[in-house]
Amino acid sequence: AGGKMQVADGSNRIEPHVLAARARRVVEAAHAVGLQRYSLEVGNEPDIAHDGYASRPQDFAEAVRQVHAVVRPLGFEGDIISGGVSNLNERGLEYLQAMLSAPAVPADVVIGFHRYPEAGRGAEAPHRGFESRDEEFEALAGLVGGRRVACTEFGYHTAEDRVGSLGLRRSEFEVADSVRWDLNFFAQRHVLVAAIYQLNDGTRDVAEERYGVRRLDGTLKPVAEMLSARRPRES
Repeated sequence: AGGKMQVADGSNRIEPHVLAARARRVVEAAHAVGLQRYSLEVGNEPDIAHDGYASRPQDFAEAVRQVHAVVRPLGFEGDIISGGVSNLNERGLEYLQAMLSAPAVPADVVIGFHRYPEAGRGAEAPHRGFESRDEEFEALAGLVGGRRVACTEFGYHTAEDRVGSLGLRRSEFEVADSVRWDLNFFAQRHVLVAAIYQLNDGTRDVAEERYGVRRLDGTLKPVAEMLSARRPRES
């Protein structure tokens, strides 16, 4: 439903029944082309999406329920993932707690989350209010009650971060090291998915356009080389 789960002019949210109808079309299209292994993620960052979802976690829970109710009878047996909350900070975790307190979310739904660092910080630094990344993740695990979890976005940019009066910038090699650290961290905790944001850099030197694993000219950054080295080799 787009980044903000809203119509193009931002006036209204995309309603749960519309999300469910879109999910039906995805499943029917996948079946038509013979795609057998895929997952469905419902929405995106609901805690900072259209206010109709950001202020009403129970409505997002209902959207997830409606998608589930539509696609399971169609024979879809893959993972249904609740659209990742924007971060594992206080706002994101509070939203998840409220969403999961609604009885609407079926038990087999995977709980999605995004994880980005605070400005100027590396992989091992937790969000405010936590002593460690372990403690941060344990807060998530405590909320989901044994459900599987999926990190549907994480990453590190090379644009300048403002921290007080300082301007800090990660090197491309620091980004590679941080992504490696996160992949190991998530794997050790049996996170179902760890999806790196994003493929390409943009034209501007701003955070949103400097997460790429590939530069604007098409050359690969150290993070891409690290990922290639991690890929299992065929015998």
